[in-house]
Amino acid sequence: MKCFEDNGLLYDMLEQNGRGHILLIDGGGSVRRALIDADLARLAVQNEWEGLGGLRPRCVR
Repeated sequence: MKCFEDNGLLYDMLEQNGRGHILLIDGGGSVRRALIDADLARLAVQNEWEGLGGLRPRCVR
């Protein structure tokens, strides 16, 4: 999923059931904003997402 400096789309996606799925995040290389925070991580766990990853992991903090 592409989301440059805006994690609103991530909230929408992670609210869905993620059983058996991982979400790969492309933040466009920006290091100005964190895309994943504790609330989004908690939402992913609650909705059974198997994993979250970033194309540039330092941008997913």
